[in-house]
Amino acid sequence: LLQPGEKIARNSGSLQRPEAVQCLSEKGWGRSYNLKSVFGYTFSFNGCMPGDSCSQNLPPLRTPDALFSANYADGPIDCKDEQGRYRTEQTIAALANSGPTSLNLPINNRLGFMPQLCGAGLNASFVQWLQAGGGAEIYSRFLATLEAKRPVLADDLTEAISGWLDQVPTQDAAGAPSSCVPYQAWGDDPMSGMCCNRAAAEAIKLKLLEPGVDTILVAWEHINIQWLGGAPRGPQGKKLH
Repeated sequence: LLQPGEKIARNSGSLQRPEAVQCLSEKGWGRSYNLKSVFGYTFSFNGCMPGDSCSQNLPPLRTPDALFSANYADGPIDCKDEQGRYRTEQTIAALANSGPTSLNLPINNRLGFMPQLCGAGLNASFVQWLQAGGGAEIYSRFLATLEAKRPVLADDLTEAISGWLDQVPTQDAAGAPSSCVPYQAWGDDPMSGMCCNRAAAEAIKLKLLEPGVDTILVAWEHINIQWLGGAPRGPQGKKLH
């Protein structure tokens, strides 16, 4: 499990909106390309080619057979680049690409942690708190960490966030009351942040059951790693990085 690389730096006097600074910075892209030397093919001088046993990484690291990254469910403050990639996908993009030391593998970006992605719904009490102004408090604190001089969200962005979450029901896909609180942003239940992380973990475990898939590398939103990492238990002899 890998958290995404560094996001774009934000100067204190900048007027950039928060969704404009959530993609990888130059330093973050540097980390992305460095992953090729960590998990990519390591042949060059001995005639070894991708797929040969001599091209694999030395223990304890294995060359991944499949790649996953967290989808942010088109959140209003989340950046996508010109290719439609979130920062999680950007982080492993260089490793996934075609090339002599890259893996030439697709990245599954259909899974994520937000309730929209698996029909998890939202906790009804959390929704009431959001409607009472709690959401503005959360995102104002978030924005303050990006730029202390402007700790209040623009009105149109606050409305976009509210509309984005208003579309989520308070029941899960089975019709039961939802316990999901993304990021565990409200309340004291440590498992409320699980949301769609469990469904994502199950899908990743199923991928490990496929022939030829022994190792998976996952780039995930850093707060949600604790819930995704607590859920998967792969088959013996197989590994989730």
